[in-house]
Amino acid sequence: MIKEKLINLDLKKEVLEITSFIRKMVEEAGAKGTLVGLSGGVDSSVVATLCVKALGNDRVIGLIMPEDFTPKRDIQDAEELAGNLKVKLIYVPISPIVSSFIKTLNLDPLQPYQKKPLANLRARVRMVILYYYANLYNYLVAGTGDKSEDLIGYFCYDSSTRAFTKEGLKYYWELKPGDKVLSLNLKNGRVEEKEIKKVYIFDYSGEMLSFNGFLVTPNHRMLTLSQGKLKFIRASNCINKSLDLPKPSQEKQELKDNLKEYLYSLGFSLSGNLTRSNLYLQFKGTLFQLPSSHLLWIYKGILDRNGGEETFYTYSEEFALNLVELAIRIGKNPILKKEDKLYIVKIHELDKINFEGYFFYSGKVWCPDVPENHNLLVERNGRFIFCGNTKYGDGGVDFLPIAHLYKTQVRLLAEYLGIPRHIAYKPSSPQLYPGHKATDEIPLDYEDLDPILYALFDLKLSPEEVSKLTNQPLNLIQEILEMNRKSEHKRTYPKMLKSW
Repeated sequence: MIKEKLINLDLKKEVLEITSFIRKMVEEAGAKGTLVGLSGGVDSSVVATLCVKALGNDRVIGLIMPEDFTPKRDIQDAEELAGNLKVKLIYVPISPIVSSFIKTLNLDPLQPYQKKPLANLRARVRMVILYYYANLYNYLVAGTGDKSEDLIGYFCYDSSTRAFTKEGLKYYWELKPGDKVLSLNLKNGRVEEKEIKKVYIFDYSGEMLSFNGFLVTPNHRMLTLSQGKLKFIRASNCINKSLDLPKPSQEKQELKDNLKEYLYSLGFSLSGNLTRSNLYLQFKGTLFQLPSSHLLWIYKGILDRNGGEETFYTYSEEFALNLVELAIRIGKNPILKKEDKLYIVKIHELDKINFEGYFFYSGKVWCPDVPENHNLLVERNGRFIFCGNTKYGDGGVDFLPIAHLYKTQVRLLAEYLGIPRHIAYKPSSPQLYPGHKATDEIPLDYEDLDPILYALFDLKLSPEEVSKLTNQPLNLIQEILEMNRKSEHKRTYPKMLKSW
């Protein structure tokens, strides 16, 4: 039943809508045409064909960008497609470019931990080449991603890392869309509360990098402070380096004495029920909306009530996390520990993020979509840091004409468009490393995966219902559902024909 609904597609209508969308994108941008990276696979073949139908073959350019290990058949299929469409074809081997990066960065491509970073590097090299020619000819880059690929994800943090939310610390399986996290505004450096849009979860086996006790994948984007400005740096580029810790900007506002006294006494009173072994704090929700210059005087009152010691004790997790948030907002670095039922918060002055080494990891990795700022406050082993997200390399495009279609539907559309069957039904292969297949990252072939995705995200069925209807194990359905919980490339998506 599900498969029948999935393939019940009005192909003629799809072609009309997509070609109209392509023309609209090109016209609105004042561009002369479109560029398509041709891999010899079904997605790029369908997109190129639709671009020709929309604009004519004189306004479409195909780029073939193979590596040394790219199968000859893929190159031949791309050339065949370009020949059939009669489009201009540009051939740019990327192996010399990738080799230059490897030499310049002193990389060892045989090391297992380099596999994923180099795969992402190849995707970005192709993106750079596409945009060089796009700028040269005033063309738009047409994306070739489909819905099946967009619904399953990439990675960032290990499973022990938690997000600091307004409801407390949460593991990836506890996070849900709408949860509010603390995030740094990259323009003004201020702490903002942002809602999580989605969470990506994925299986990962390989090297992770450790920074101040935080484990991240090599392609993770570290947030750092450089010359007074917040910016992202790829984790693999931070090996054996020390980075400036990202901290919230602090207002230089000079407060009147009576306001200082009021804020100080407020902090002093918030520390009520102070005893030798524990400190109870009670913050109101509006308190954290005050500027950091005001919060600093509240903290001074709390500190003096604690005898000037920057180690605080409480039996309440909520109070402990309130103190953590206060310390973060005034630019300090808290460490949270728990001994039996007692929470201990130690305030430190830490200014650096230090690389500590490589660790092999096998398990779940995750990364949330935090719109606009693309970073959040995370915790691991009691330490806290603002950190960024991973962006999937193929995300660098101007528009996505087939992002609303599942791979199964794209194959049907390919047949309808007259694309050779050996291309339309070729097994998907990103070819980002030797022998790379799409099934290296997904648990099923698209023929079996697409009905599950369609049932979960289009029909809105429960995992139990999907398991029963597709005859697939419930744990597999749940794994696929987890894989979906990541952001849409961690940045705003390029425009697409239909949202999902």
